Amino acid sequence: MLFIAGSVLHAALAIALLAMPDAQLTLTLRHQFNDWGPLLDLLRSPLPADATVGSLRGQVMNLTWCAAPLPPGTSRAPYCGCINHVIDIFTNDTSWSSAVDNPGMRNQAVIGFVSCLSARPVWRVWPVWGVHYGTPAVYALLVSSCFLWVAAGLRRRWTNIPIWVLCLAVSAALVAQAPMRNSFWAITIILVAVLVEWVLLPGMPSPSAVPQEESPPQNASQEPLATVNRVASSFWWCEYLCAPVFAFYVPLMHCGRDFFMSGVLVMIGGAVGGLGLRSYWCAEAYKTGAQVQFREAMQIIVWLGILASSVTLLSITAVYYQPRQPEFSMGKGSIVLLCATLAIGLLQWPGIPLQFPKVFDAQGALALARNVALFALVVADLV
Repeated sequence: MLFIAGSVLHAALAIALLAMPDAQLTLTLRHQFNDWGPLLDLLRSPLPADATVGSLRGQVMNLTWCAAPLPPGTSRAPYCGCINHVIDIFTNDTSWSSAVDNPGMRNQAVIGFVSCLSARPVWRVWPVWGVHYGTPAVYALLVSSCFLWVAAGLRRRWTNIPIWVLCLAVSAALVAQAPMRNSFWAITIILVAVLVEWVLLPGMPSPSAVPQEESPPQNASQEPLATVNRVASSFWWCEYLCAPVFAFYVPLMHCGRDFFMSGVLVMIGGAVGGLGLRSYWCAEAYKTGAQVQFREAMQIIVWLGILASSVTLLSITAVYYQPRQPEFSMGKGSIVLLCATLAIGLLQWPGIPLQFPKVFDAQGALALARNVALFALVVADLV
């Protein structure tokens, strides 16, 4: 009943977020200035006789992307100041006619422009994909609801049918809100139901099955098959799918919402959850027989992968951290949620889950507190 109550709670939180007015955040692609050919050709060839300082400056600023309108509250990149300074040197060292006709001076200007590469350059930015602020939280809460329902250990029909109904209903609601922006999330949510139906449940014993002890294998020398821990397996599959969401909120709040940066952090977050799942598999698969000798070595390797992924995520976050986020409670909250997710994975130190079962209970409690905190932060920002 505890897992059923938790599943219903998470589903209710996800539906509550769906009912709230949402805000859109835009992921962008950016491209650094690298179109040097037209700029250098402009000065390598003789300038027109009717060229003026103003026309040359206008051409150069256009070719170097420094003439584009600035977004509110921003300033020109130092690179543009360097370009402008080189033009001043080119036109002020001697008379304008000498600068126009002197190839040596034009070559010096070319060298000056190239030296501006040492300054912070100009970028062009294009919007790529809009993300509704609460949609990743809806996904994480829905995934948690589904796997808590699986952990409850109900019969097959009472497990997969409610999950399918919930996933299809939430997917339809997301598509109805924003067909283009939420189509990816809708497909991913349906894939969660597919995963539960055809991957997770077939590998778990049916609650109505006869216990292993009452039906020994036909070959007495054959070792009994290991049974899957339904609760632990559901938990780690859930972490595998949810950890990228908590990594995703960090670039949304701190890393400039760049599409590729967000993708990198999502993949590393997925590695943290996936390696935690791998650590659990190693503990279950290498319990008996000659494979026991490989269990600790494999778990150490996997834990080092979790540690490396965690250090990478925290390092990127530290580099791009924006301390002032007055409009978002998620600004600092995303860091806390990410740290909680990393702590769950790092608690998979080899031997701890087997020697200290209470550690798994602590991981579950931490995940529950993290999910509730995620809902509270999103609601605070949307309200």
